[in-house]
Amino acid sequence: MTLLKNSNEIREELQVIRPIRIAVAYIGKEWKDYIDLSALAEVIISPTIGSNPDAIEQLLDEKGYENVHFLTNLHSKIYISTNFAIIGSPNLSENALSETGLHEVAYKITDPEIISELEILFNDYKLLAQIQFPDEDSKNKKLIDLKALWTKNKTVVSPVPTEEESDYQYESFLKFTIERNSQVFISWANKDEDLEVNEESINGQRISAGEENISDVTEKHWDISIHPDDYAPLGHWILIWTCTQRNKVSKGKDSAPYWLYVHRVYQDCTDDEPYTSVLRQYELLPTPKEPFPVDGKVFREAFSELMDSG
Repeated sequence: MTLLKNSNEIREELQVIRPIRIAVAYIGKEWKDYIDLSALAEVIISPTIGSNPDAIEQLLDEKGYENVHFLTNLHSKIYISTNFAIIGSPNLSENALSETGLHEVAYKITDPEIISELEILFNDYKLLAQIQFPDEDSKNKKLIDLKALWTKNKTVVSPVPTEEESDYQYESFLKFTIERNSQVFISWANKDEDLEVNEESINGQRISAGEENISDVTEKHWDISIHPDDYAPLGHWILIWTCTQRNKVSKGKDSAPYWLYVHRVYQDCTDDEPYTSVLRQYELLPTPKEPFPVDGKVFREAFSELMDSG
């Protein structure tokens, strides 16, 4: 087993092992640059906002619907060839594998037993994907939805910053794109109502997950509630905006948009029907840098205009 410490090392090894089967959460528009297309037989991807719909169409054209599988909640990154495998953090995208991409890490595996287990896992994912999206029609419908979502989320409002707002705030917002920071979500919340959370239920879930030893970092936290059927973006940022009774963005001084990083997801721990699941950020758990600042006046006005536009 060999540790691959950065995108360059991962990219080079992908060229060496020539993956036959790939299971990744997201695929980017430059995906062909990082693999040997002639060796590739099957791919499993998540057809959600992090995946480029044009790249998915290219993949379908190259490998056919029967060899490209959609699995909505997939977050693994697995590259399998005959005698090797790579597992770790990188998606099949420029964001992950280019020289200017994110900080990534992976392991190159040569142990036949582990590779065999990964083959079994790939087939398990494939079975789930075939249940979710069993045919060409279901995949096409999902692809149409994804294109619509990309079109909506690529709408950019570019206001002129005031003198009081730093160049950093403005430039970091303008440089932010779906392709480079795909794992960001937006949700509304109602600050007028205090969320009452059943901490006993959460403690029980922590113990069941073997996390009773994190009690020393759980003193300060932030929560929002969601519907149990909603997607819970564990390990991602959510931009929270305050909703008025008329379903508009609140303009109050204490109702500015803010970030919440989802460290944990807890089920059935609030009486806020029907929003009984809780997304929680802990103050002392490791948290990545916020995608871009949201505390400036210009951003707030632009964000409000965009969200209220329907």
